[in-house]
Amino acid sequence: MKKDLQARLEAEFIEIECSIAADSASLNSPQRKGGSAGETEQ
Repeated sequence: MKKDLQARLEAEFIEIECSIAADSASLNSPQRKGGSAGETEQ
């Protein structure tokens, strides 16, 4: 039971991390920077 809850929390945390990464990726999009600099920075 405890392990299941931890797995769910980890999954939510990963989802949040992914959405934050997607947000920052869209902020650093190549269209705004010019060229493909936004894509290579990770």
